[in-house]
Amino acid sequence: MKYTKLMSEGKLNSTIVKNRIVMSPMGENMANSDGSVSDQMIAYYARRAQGGTGIIIPGVVSVEYPRGKTESCQSRLDEKKYIKDFARMVREVHRYGALIIPQLHHAGAATDRRITDGVQPISITANEQINLALSGTGSHVEGDEDYLSTANKDASRADVHVATADDLRALERKFITAALNAKAAGCDGVELHGAHSYLIAQLLTPFINDRKDEYGGSAENRARFAANIIRGIRKECGPEFIIGIRMPVHNWVMDSLTDEDSIVYAKAFEEAGADFLDVSGGMPDAP
Repeated sequence: MKYTKLMSEGKLNSTIVKNRIVMSPMGENMANSDGSVSDQMIAYYARRAQGGTGIIIPGVVSVEYPRGKTESCQSRLDEKKYIKDFARMVREVHRYGALIIPQLHHAGAATDRRITDGVQPISITANEQINLALSGTGSHVEGDEDYLSTANKDASRADVHVATADDLRALERKFITAALNAKAAGCDGVELHGAHSYLIAQLLTPFINDRKDEYGGSAENRARFAANIIRGIRKECGPEFIIGIRMPVHNWVMDSLTDEDSIVYAKAFEEAGADFLDVSGGMPDAP
């Protein structure tokens, strides 16, 4: 066998994992219309666990609904009433010996009112052109100096609420609350979605983050939001609860983060209490 360690046990935090196979987080768009876990979701993830996967990471679980959505049928853990159905899925995955670590997600400006049920999206910047690009109407690939001229000038898609520092602190709390709900559902841990142009990635990316407060400027400040969430989850969910973050290392966009920035981020997340880093490159327009 070429990959001699693939089927051997591993360890995350203090938890033994039966093998090194991880199902990466994806937006499967299988939840019920209200965001509750559906029978289809349960069957889908249980089948992957039955097939032998050691760790399953259900993707884009909303921490603020509907404002933070990126899919029409996106699961959620923002309220306690969604724990019961999520726990059904956890029990089925555990039945086959896999760990389940849901990915906590907020779209930020990378959405629009058609997805958020008419609710105004939240953004970290007042720059309308960036908000248009984030909502999927333009591209910002490195070297395309005229990328903004290709954007669809639909003003409604740039109409966002610009987050204050207090707003961001409230959103940190929403991530922590969702993690507590995941723990109550029996999950082994959580992963933060910090890549692919969503809220945390918007804060990490210099091209997008033009803030002048404690959440903008230096790489350390840009990492503050995610690090605060990790620190809060560790404090409230305990030392054995697994915490990871999907983080970007290179976005291939103009004035974007560097490899040196990513090293700063990785160290900040580890120091805050992260057990693993799920590394992913690129933005939607620069796959």
